[in-house]
Amino acid sequence: MIIEMTFYMRKKHENPDRTLVDKIKDELKKQKDFPPGEYSISVNSNDILMRTGTEKEYKDSDKEHNEVIIEPNGEVAK
Repeated sequence: MIIEMTFYMRKKHENPDRTLVDKIKDELKKQKDFPPGEYSISVNSNDILMRTGTEKEYKDSDKEHNEVIIEPNGEVAK
């Protein structure tokens, strides 16, 4: 099972912060009793067009290595 976790920067026009992805990954790895699956984490800029609800320009944190895999036994895959 793949679980997508998408976060947005707080300030308007702020570029995604790679350190936030790392902090979220670290916190996720510490949690107990999470369902097994692949957790994909992304942090996006906060440029949303109010009239359409879509992003003005897609800027994402580096998608490489943004996953945390939790095995059925509850262990985090390396």
